[in-house]
Amino acid sequence: MHSPLMKLVFCCTCALAAMTCRAENAAAPTAVSADEVIDQCWFEPKARSGRSTIKLTVANMAGDVTKERTMVMFWKIAGEEDVFARQTIYVTAPPEFKYNAYLRWEPPLASAKPPDQWVYLTNTQKTRRIATRDPEDLTWGLIGEDLKLMQWPESTKTLLRTVNDSARHTYDVELIPTSKESLYGKIVARFERGVDWSSCAHSHSTFFDRDGGIIKEIETTWGTREGQRIRESIVISSTKSKTKTTYKFEDTVLDPPLDDHIFTARALAHAERYLGNDSPH
Repeated sequence: MHSPLMKLVFCCTCALAAMTCRAENAAAPTAVSADEVIDQCWFEPKARSGRSTIKLTVANMAGDVTKERTMVMFWKIAGEEDVFARQTIYVTAPPEFKYNAYLRWEPPLASAKPPDQWVYLTNTQKTRRIATRDPEDLTWGLIGEDLKLMQWPESTKTLLRTVNDSARHTYDVELIPTSKESLYGKIVARFERGVDWSSCAHSHSTFFDRDGGIIKEIETTWGTREGQRIRESIVISSTKSKTKTTYKFEDTVLDPPLDDHIFTARALAHAERYLGNDSPH
């Protein structure tokens, strides 16, 4: 059905939609460790809520588009003991999927509890709770584990390479997941910055299986809104599924006035109420 799409898009939410880099304007140190690079470039949200239009495209490696969706995403940092963030997504195009909706309550990073998720399908006019998707289903580019890995939890980290010139500094960091249940054997993440740490951002990651084979690669581009760094696009190239999934974030608004009811299961059936007359097509 459509729930894998909806669940995936959360990877482009609080963890993906409007996150910033820690700004420290000190000059570049002559030598840094992997932990220092990640600490300087850690994604911390300044905004507590947001709204974005997402254009999603899935294509095969030849460039033939197999899926397209336009969606409006609302998110809010909850900061509660059991819920880190909430997100609601409404599909606005194509017409056959219009107003399908998805709700996710994301637990804190350190929690072993799975996210709470609901989906509303217009063809049935019913809202139902859904289980966590298959962790090995890479059709939509990202999986639930990626959310935690992209926030750099406790793990083995090694600085593999540093390239410095007068205008740009590049750092490649190897991340070894500590969980024995992880799908990945390692991730190599690239961070890039200009003359100071305030411009530091994660630009590329390569995900490897436990035999050293490449599973997928992720490229991220950045922009700014209201003085804050936000993701403008994410491109996931999957070796396993032979697909390229692109997320483009448009018309991002940070800290808009939001009705908290939009983050309830009942709200999923009322897209027009929350989208108003300005929903994209």
